[in-house]
Amino acid sequence: MDASAKIYSPKELQQTLTSALRSEELSVGHGQDCVIVDTRTLQNPLDLTLLPNCPLIALHTDSVSHPANPILSHFDCVATAAELEQLLQSIHDQPVAATTLCHLLRQSQSLTVEQALTAESMAYGLLQSSDGFRSWLASQSKHPHPPSSDPVVLIERADNELLISLNRPGQHNAYNEQMRDELSAALQLAVADSSIRRVILRGQGASFSAGGDLTEFGSVTDAGVAHIARTTRSPALLLSRISDRVTVEVQGACIGAGIELPAFCAHIRAHKDAYFRLPEVALGLIPGAGGTVSISRRIGRQATAKLALTGQTLTAEQALRLGLINKVD
Repeated sequence: MDASAKIYSPKELQQTLTSALRSEELSVGHGQDCVIVDTRTLQNPLDLTLLPNCPLIALHTDSVSHPANPILSHFDCVATAAELEQLLQSIHDQPVAATTLCHLLRQSQSLTVEQALTAESMAYGLLQSSDGFRSWLASQSKHPHPPSSDPVVLIERADNELLISLNRPGQHNAYNEQMRDELSAALQLAVADSSIRRVILRGQGASFSAGGDLTEFGSVTDAGVAHIARTTRSPALLLSRISDRVTVEVQGACIGAGIELPAFCAHIRAHKDAYFRLPEVALGLIPGAGGTVSISRRIGRQATAKLALTGQTLTAEQALRLGLINKVD
């Protein structure tokens, strides 16, 4: 644990937040990356009318967050002493992205899926102009892939079943603008045609999807137009509308969009070699393919925050225990 990090008692936090002047200091704008509260002996929920303008971390004896536990319901993330150092380092590296993530997750589950996706897209677009993202972008050497003349999403109809396959195996099905648009078109078929009783979503090759195509990151010239495109051609929204009809079969890398999109679906079957990660905060961003909406509705906002803030990798068995997927084959 970082010995320099101040750890508040529940009483200290309550006293600080009752003062408008003192509560303002609990924000990234005042150099406060996060607020840690020792909740190991907390017996009753805190009466908080305001929350800090930065991640609010519960230091607890149990590393597994329990969404139904009202005592910890105000907190953005729950961590043990052993987990705290990695969590604090991740937040310190990208405090604006970390704070934006927690802001969004605090609000998301009280919104409809469509409203929450719109909020996520707006926050994602905002962070594209942040110093944290620009600094990460400047450290990257880009070798853009040329647009594919072949379909990057394949569809096959057999009776009442529709098979959709992501088809960039050479790039581990990295999720780019072309794939987003073609996947939207494929899913619109299932939304429009109720005779399609079952949709199977797969990824060709070694991985389901290694997440966003990094060679496209930072290429947006108009963040407003990009936001409109994300909310117009939204595989996330379409998947949420047919969730009970969709089975996603995943293998290998399921990173970023590679788990954000499957998490909207009722059935996720994973090969034993599958692994899962949300890396976006380390880039100065937040999950932008719907993950703040889909994953938080599967495993709760606190567990979602921990995955995104730390960027930790989950094995298929770990993901199954967490409730992120439904079956390991």
